[in-house]
Amino acid sequence: MATLRNPESSARGVAFGLSARMLAVGSINNNGNASGTGGSTYVWDIAAKKVTAALTDPGSEGVYYVAFAPGGTTLAAADSNGSAYLRKIASHTS
Repeated sequence: MATLRNPESSARGVAFGLSARMLAVGSINNNGNASGTGGSTYVWDIAAKKVTAALTDPGSEGVYYVAFAPGGTTLAAADSNGSAYLRKIASHTS
C-alpha cells in the first residue's frame, strides 16, 4: 500500500490516468483567493510517489471532481462554484 499526501491540503476527487501510472487529485487549499480558499489539481507519478504537476484552477474554491479523457492527455477538473477546467497533461497548460 502506498500513501500519497497532497502538498497543501485535503484530497477530494481522484482519478487514475490511462496507464494507471498517473493519479490526479482534486483538493482544497489556499491558492491566494480573496476568500482564503482555493482549488488545485495535483498530478502524481504513482511509482515515484512524486507530484509531477500542480494545476491551480482560477477562481476555484475547491476541486471536487477530476477525470481523464479517454486518450489520457486531457484532464477535467470541476470545482465547487460550478466551473470545469480542461488541462492538457502533456504540457500542463489550460
